[in-house]
Formats: sequence, C-alpha cells, structure tokens
Amino acid sequence: LTQNSGTITSKLMQRCTRKKGRKVDTLAKRELSIRNTNIYMEYISGLSIKQLSQKYFLVEKSIQRIVRQEKTKNL
Repeated sequence: LTQNSGTITSKLMQRCTRKKGRKVDTLAKRELSIRNTNIYMEYISGLSIKQLSQKYFLVEKSIQRIVRQEKTKNL
C-alpha cells in the first residue's frame, strides 16, 4: 500500500507540475502579445524600427517581424 501511495502521489505531482507549466507558458505568451502590441502601437505613433530595437533590446529584424505580424493581425 505504501508503494502504491507513493506512485499515486508522484503521478499527481507530475500532473500539477505540467499544469503549472502550461499556466506559465500561457502567461509568457500573453506578456509577449502585450509587448508586441505595444511595439506596434509605438511604431504607428512614430518611433523608428531602430529606436524600438534599442528600447526593447531586440534586433531590428525582430522588430520588423513583430510590426508585420501585428499589422496583418489588425487588418
């Protein structure tokens, strides 16, 4: 019985860890989405790709990709 209880407990712990991992992934995606939307809004407001890359510590190509993705998302 003790061995079975340990197995059941470890399986429950694995499930909880996976669920927490998913929540963390979802939170990270949400935060990135907010950041990307902010980048796009600042771009529309007049900041250059270079200024945005310096502000967000991203290479210019990444900023260009984010702007392009946000633009198509908002069409």
